[in-house]
Amino acid sequence: MKFKKNKIYEVNRILKVISENSFSNNLLVTLFFVFFIVIAIDIGSELAAQR
Repeated sequence: MKFKKNKIYEVNRILKVISENSFSNNLLVTLFFVFFIVIAIDIGSELAAQR
């Protein structure tokens, strides 16, 4: 449990550092999240189709 909490803290810290950097980094993060969401939806629809 402690490890998981530390992991979440690390991710938040990294995101904070990135968001405090330049606009281009924010754009990269946004693109990454959009990409991740698209993949998640794609996997979700595939799982739904298998049922």
